[in-house]
Amino acid sequence: MPVQVAVLDDNQGVAHGFGPWDTLAPAAEVTYFHDHLLRDGVVRDMLEEYEVIVAMRERTPFTAERLASLPNLKL
Repeated sequence: MPVQVAVLDDNQGVAHGFGPWDTLAPAAEVTYFHDHLLRDGVVRDMLEEYEVIVAMRERTPFTAERLASLPNLKL
């Protein structure tokens, strides 16, 4: 099963062009989130399956509580 990677706050839809994301396949599956995630429950529900989170901006804060609510997160 591929590693699940979430790229956050890509509101301009440009993240795919800034890195060699395609070279991660088939070992990783990358999902781009274009909308800002703010509420803890929403963030947890949307990101709970991801092992890697790439923060493009500081818009989505990761408090200790938020990190603790993502048990699959490795990076």
